[in-house]
Amino acid sequence: MVERLMGKLSTRIIVISDSQLEELCQKYRIAPREKFSVIRNGFPLDRFSQESRETARNELGLESSDFVLAWAGRMAPIKDLDLLAHLIRKSCERPSNIRFLVVGDGTEKPRFQELVGGCSNVRVLGSRPDVEKIWSAADAVLLTSRNEGTPTALIEGMATGLPFVSTQVGGVRDLALPPLTPLPNGFGLRAANGFLAQPNAEALLYCIDQLVSDPDSARQMALLGKRFALEAFSAPRLISEMAQLYHELLAEMRVANPPLPDLKTEASHAEVAR
Repeated sequence: MVERLMGKLSTRIIVISDSQLEELCQKYRIAPREKFSVIRNGFPLDRFSQESRETARNELGLESSDFVLAWAGRMAPIKDLDLLAHLIRKSCERPSNIRFLVVGDGTEKPRFQELVGGCSNVRVLGSRPDVEKIWSAADAVLLTSRNEGTPTALIEGMATGLPFVSTQVGGVRDLALPPLTPLPNGFGLRAANGFLAQPNAEALLYCIDQLVSDPDSARQMALLGKRFALEAFSAPRLISEMAQLYHELLAEMRVANPPLPDLKTEASHAEVAR
């Protein structure tokens, strides 16, 4: 009710993705379609892709032959740390070179560490100011959330040149480039730049195995994802679109509310005419 009231009072409502537009406009009927503008988030992405993969791996104690998945985010219930832990344990039960880097902090961290205790295929790194180093060391970016708006982790990973494996939730679908093809066993969808998986460890592990077994396809996904992220989520693009929106709104205001005549100027003109 509050959202609808604010919708009536607002001149324009900015949403950050097409899926958010559909949700607010069609599902919850916050305001009519003409009141919405879709402007994606923008990030300073230039700092990514500058780290050396070899240097990053050496600093993190990773082998060149390891297939590394990086997960980064708040360690909160919405991020589904139970699912991440289940995936790590399931991967640890079989011989493979798959490794996990988990970056972040939060209320769920102690419990998560207990859940993955004894797993040799994971490193829990806590909060890191140099997350670009983590992406540079990785082969793919992983997300296990129950819901997302526009996931920064996936965008940063793609900007570094990584394919993604993510649960199919919220705004993640807006990051998936077509064509989208169904995976076997109802595991999810394969996109041109990554995988949208069902929220279970079996589906996520299947998607990871596809990247491990087909490095050529993984590289192609990475190239497409990087190009998309740098074009669609750059800071200059955000600034440009916001400026354009404000110019449009100001122009509409001038048309709807023309300036009142200046009475002093009008009187002066009349005096000259006389």
